[in-house]
Amino acid sequence: MKTTINCFGVITFILAIGFSMAACDTGNGNENEKGNGYLIMGQFANQSAGIDATFYADTVTGRSARTVTAGQALNGKIEDGSIIFNLSGFYFPADGSFILSAGSSFLVYEIAGTVTSNGLSEAQATVKVNDGGDWTTIQIPVIVANEVVITGSTSSEQSGGLPASWLGSWNYRSYDYDYYGDCDICQDYCEGHRNDNQYYDITYIITPFGMTAHGNDAIMEIDLLEIERINDTTYDLVVLGEEGYNTGICSEYPNCEHNDCNISFSYMVYMKVRLERPNANLLKVLVYGGASKKVEEAGSLAYVRAINLNTATLAGGIDLTR
Repeated sequence: MKTTINCFGVITFILAIGFSMAACDTGNGNENEKGNGYLIMGQFANQSAGIDATFYADTVTGRSARTVTAGQALNGKIEDGSIIFNLSGFYFPADGSFILSAGSSFLVYEIAGTVTSNGLSEAQATVKVNDGGDWTTIQIPVIVANEVVITGSTSSEQSGGLPASWLGSWNYRSYDYDYYGDCDICQDYCEGHRNDNQYYDITYIITPFGMTAHGNDAIMEIDLLEIERINDTTYDLVVLGEEGYNTGICSEYPNCEHNDCNISFSYMVYMKVRLERPNANLLKVLVYGGASKKVEEAGSLAYVRAINLNTATLAGGIDLTR
């Protein structure tokens, strides 16, 4: 089920992808290079796209780390034909969820989901391929693998994604608003003030090539297509997501009964955003006016790829903290 988290004001990005993998109770997490005994092992194939991939991953500090509640780093490998990338991500023993990613300038893999006592649930992988400058996204069901064999060395084409120190869990507090006025202003923007007594916390999980948010019984996943390093504290990202406007909340107005107060719509967009990290405990996600385009209007990524955020007008953003 897709649910929107209102994290950028009226702008939201949703790419709901369900994943799950196999749990394996044998071994100590570091026993061999074939993947036997690793926490997560799986395979997925799409013959029309020429994809036939195998992968595994385990917690960096071994199986004993799975008894704690905090997020643990995951490392692994993925092999797709002659291409072998290092997988990296995070595992959360409290609920069994995990997220992994690997990629380069032409190919990105994203795997995430939950390890359960029964092995897996709703397994799926997402593969993004750069074809002639545009990205094609393919979603593929995952098959459980009891043994994974990956040979060869990691591809030299793999890029680093976001810096290691930027990865992991980040926190954001979203507040509810008390609204006032009559229904006629629902046709524009809802007016109100922040209610500091009504809020919910959102946890952002960032991997080298992916970003997800969890909170208020909702999941948001932002599809990172391209990552450009500006300097040590600034990265520009080209993302694919869903931009949504929901005025249904205007129904909370005292005198609101008009249909205009209960309209919601969404469409797929390309957007360029900026990440800034002023210090170790703050990560700013900045959104700029004019830095997005409906997919059907843009025709390709050329429009948003060419946007210079240094000269664009800042429209808003959120602060993630640790």
